[in-house]
Amino acid sequence: MANVLARKANSLKNRIVRWAKHHNAHYFLDPERAFTKRFIDKYKGIDSNQIEVGNYYLDKRQSIDNQSIVYSFGILTDVDFDQAVTEQFGSNVQMYDPTPLAIDFMSKQTNPKFKFHPFGVWTEETTLTFYLPKHGGSASAVNVDSEGEKFEAPCKTVPQIMKENGHSKIDVLKMDIEGAALPILEDMVQHGIFPTQVVAEFERPRHDVNKNIDFFYRLNKICKTFEAKGFEIICLPREIAKYYSLEMLFVKIN
Repeated sequence: MANVLARKANSLKNRIVRWAKHHNAHYFLDPERAFTKRFIDKYKGIDSNQIEVGNYYLDKRQSIDNQSIVYSFGILTDVDFDQAVTEQFGSNVQMYDPTPLAIDFMSKQTNPKFKFHPFGVWTEETTLTFYLPKHGGSASAVNVDSEGEKFEAPCKTVPQIMKENGHSKIDVLKMDIEGAALPILEDMVQHGIFPTQVVAEFERPRHDVNKNIDFFYRLNKICKTFEAKGFEIICLPREIAKYYSLEMLFVKIN
């Protein structure tokens, strides 16, 4: 009983710490917030063309059905988006996450349209060291919390994954992969891979002006590349950590 109570107390403590760490009040204390706000202001927000799909948005101008190819990178214990895709469109969802917690969580899922793969996605085939945040949350090999536990996991590239699955295109790609979305998109562009819709979270660097400048330069370059390919870019609304990361939707309209 004592051990159970201790685990519950620690879990509550971690939730409080994460809430405080990502509370929007920190916006006023963050001198680098202007980078994010300035970038967001360049793009439109959601309108009547977008529909909620779980905890993200997709664009209804592009049809999705049970034959659509949907990839979901980054799961942990949140399948709201993936469940909604299967229910609203009937699509299978190819899901990728190497985190031990995600692997255990997914082993208990019964949705037959979930196609889970227990490895990570990166810009090369390799084994990466992932770090878990000290107070819980998703592991990252990019945004490193050296105080948390770590584990090693195999990773594959998007072209490799598509080849193994027998896919020549991606209709919908969702990425919530703790800092890895930007380099993976850069690699996809190099290989000429442009999913019809991409919904991704981009976590900006913290406490480093030069890294912020480089991050937004690279993200701006990616956005311009997609726009040149006939994509519209929408900034999605955020309830918490409003200026620490961006959620964006890229949709092919031309």
